[in-house]
Amino acid sequence: MKIRNGDTDIKLPELVKVGDQITARWANSIRGALQRLRDRQPVLTGNQAINIPKPFEVTLGLTPGTGSYYVVVSAGKICERQMAAGLAEDALFFHVCDNQFDISGNPEKFTIQTGEAIFVNILEDDYGAIKPGADITLVIDDKEKMSTNYIPGPTPQAGSYFYKLAELEAYEGSVRLVPFLAGSHIYHQTGLTADLVIRDCPVYPETNETAPILLRASFVSGMLVSVGETESARSMAETLEENNLVHCS
Repeated sequence: MKIRNGDTDIKLPELVKVGDQITARWANSIRGALQRLRDRQPVLTGNQAINIPKPFEVTLGLTPGTGSYYVVVSAGKICERQMAAGLAEDALFFHVCDNQFDISGNPEKFTIQTGEAIFVNILEDDYGAIKPGADITLVIDDKEKMSTNYIPGPTPQAGSYFYKLAELEAYEGSVRLVPFLAGSHIYHQTGLTADLVIRDCPVYPETNETAPILLRASFVSGMLVSVGETESARSMAETLEENNLVHCS
């Protein structure tokens, strides 16, 4: 199968030399050439044209007799670059949305209203990696839905990221779908969620008391997010590396 850039002939305007007068005829020839270029249609030669949808392409539909709208989403992948991967481990993982297709393999229909959007929702675990499988989903929510970083207790916050594909808005007495990240695979980088702590020497070592913190660095998914926070303000991560000063006796 071959595609060529149409059969419409485009006549180039005559050359104009320095000092020549610019005439209406010459200007119109420019306009005519641009119109022919605009109206060119690709010509397909072969037996069949194959239309492959772009990844995470969103299509709007209307449910007959109800007046309610829905969207379907073409197949797409979430590429995770896992910075915490070790020696000889694959650092790239490819995930798909668990609820994108029904049991028959057809795209799932998601009911949507104006002011709402369809998102790819990705969750991270306590160690900074993407939760795979059923924790990666397509969801309908308010178009201003906020994404959150993982924060350990005392009031824990989930690492939950909402990649907006498209939103539905009212438009001239009807509605229209406004694309955002639709038409592309999604890249999501992760790393280690951890705390690095250096403590002072305990005042009374024989009592096994907890020594005061001299330095604390907190990381979420491999990125430094805070320094010096107290444990009451931010609990320690599941991955914790702590040591006392080497001169303790």
